[in-house]
Amino acid sequence: MAHNFSKSINGGVSSSAQRQPIHAGCSYKLDRSAKLYLVEKTIKNHPFWGADKVSCYLKETKNVAIDVAECRELISKYNLFSIGSYMRIAAATVLAVMLVFWAQLPSLTGFLLGVFFFPFVFNLLIEANLARKVLTFYPEELVPDASCMHDALPSVAVVIPSCNEPFSVAKMTFDSAYLLSYPSHLKEIIVVDNSDNDFADFSRWKDYVESFQSQNGNVAESVKVTFIHRATRDGFKPQNLDVAIAAVDSECVLFLDIDSTLREDSLLRVVPQFELDETLGFIQLHTYPTNTTGGSILAMAQGISGYLQRLYLVMNTHGGFPLFFGHNAVWRTKAVRDIGSVLEEHNGEVVIAEDFSMSLRALQCGYQGKSAWVDSGEWVPVSMQETETMWLRWTAGTFQVFSKHVLSLKKMRLMNGFELAGCAQHMALQVNYGLIPIYIVLGLIFMWQPLMYLVAISMIPQLFKMLSICLTLSLGGMSMGGKIKQSLFALFVLTAFKTWVRCIGMLNYFSNRELGWKPTGKDCEDEVSWFDVFKFHYGKSLFAVGVLAYSGYLLSGGLDIINTVLVLICGFWSLNLLSAVVFFGRSRMKKSPEMAVQTDHIQNYKNYY
Repeated sequence: MAHNFSKSINGGVSSSAQRQPIHAGCSYKLDRSAKLYLVEKTIKNHPFWGADKVSCYLKETKNVAIDVAECRELISKYNLFSIGSYMRIAAATVLAVMLVFWAQLPSLTGFLLGVFFFPFVFNLLIEANLARKVLTFYPEELVPDASCMHDALPSVAVVIPSCNEPFSVAKMTFDSAYLLSYPSHLKEIIVVDNSDNDFADFSRWKDYVESFQSQNGNVAESVKVTFIHRATRDGFKPQNLDVAIAAVDSECVLFLDIDSTLREDSLLRVVPQFELDETLGFIQLHTYPTNTTGGSILAMAQGISGYLQRLYLVMNTHGGFPLFFGHNAVWRTKAVRDIGSVLEEHNGEVVIAEDFSMSLRALQCGYQGKSAWVDSGEWVPVSMQETETMWLRWTAGTFQVFSKHVLSLKKMRLMNGFELAGCAQHMALQVNYGLIPIYIVLGLIFMWQPLMYLVAISMIPQLFKMLSICLTLSLGGMSMGGKIKQSLFALFVLTAFKTWVRCIGMLNYFSNRELGWKPTGKDCEDEVSWFDVFKFHYGKSLFAVGVLAYSGYLLSGGLDIINTVLVLICGFWSLNLLSAVVFFGRSRMKKSPEMAVQTDHIQNYKNYY
């Protein structure tokens, strides 16, 4: 098979495009992204230092010159989780808890309940603050410089795990990896596949990858390509990653999923940053959905919701908890091997949130993570069943990892205060939203205002997100009316559905139900009948109808203004859950994979969001 990929052979890197490494005795002019990383790392270790001390410390210990004025600007503009911000949010949380719990129950019971719910309110206000920051956060100046290259760039292995994937989608990701501009003799691609032998596209996918192994007779000028097939599903994706890591000969590893796409200069912008700090373990690329247009209502809602979710997670690395998404990130190979096997077990089950686990274990081994404002693409589920499967896996997997790697003093001591706070915030996010259906039921049955207030507080972040969508996102030049409509679907209807799924995921985990692993589907789906919609979603439908009916009953009996508003908010949440079934229930992937790869690529979303 012939391939016209000559552009990738030398990666467009000339010997004249060099930069000097950072080392003792060399004062190097860093780009803004690198400066921010060094400043943030210093503040994490010395949280009470001001800009003058940070600047002096970096000059003395790293021989890096960042003047005090620029250091102060970086801290005020981009360090989103400072001691000051945590203290302000904590003060606001105390005020909210006093008004919600202590004013309602001026007793020891009210005080204890306020203390118990303090972390939940605190986390919701953290999320609201982050949503507010989006309005003034402009990452364009943090995009790493593609010209920042060594005369001796480190070698990079691109790892692609796959399992029963449509050939055209797998090919799209492989081609995106192969076309990355980078010296070809320093790049290798390793595909580890555990597809069934009788899967229709398996042979075609295997033959396509292996056809690159002998494409170029000059080994020094060709990309090394390896295809490894596992004949078992044991260990799921984590086992595929372990097999791939064992085969890596390179200094860095780029992890991709089938459906990932990258801009061609991604490696040139990201990899040189590992020279900044020997404890830098991984760099997560800015990742957003690229399969949202021309599909279902759910696809657009998933696109907006997914974009904001990934945006906040990348922003969270600026002073908070750096999270590896499981794909579209570059790791230092030594760090990957130091943290141990990707495949883990907890209570007899495979840990199904390997990304969260790897992030935590890297921190506990002394490595740092950072974000890179380099765009990359991923696909999101566009049907309710696929969405539910994904969020069930994420929720249960988060509890697995938190129980295994955080709930012990020995492991807590391996992380600093900011990292622990960020990790706890990530965990609390799952708990907060997962408990909302329970808050609604108990709040309405016992007419207990504090629980209904929590439901109301949970909507504050969504209001800030809606404002940021309308004011900062383009969405392909969408009108303001269109943005408001899509925001309602993405932030209220879809969020109610995901909240329900989180609640079920928590129950599955604590009831020790078998979790399993199902890759997100990427093939054209059959039309769903209304009978099947109700059959698959009758539980959430009956719950929503029941809450709406009971809310109407309470309102008909005459309530004071505060209780009326709180009951209406609970009813509004339930209406959104029912709307998810009505509007999203028949959503499906309509495009064939062959058609989807023509449009659902990062290159087609350059200015979409």
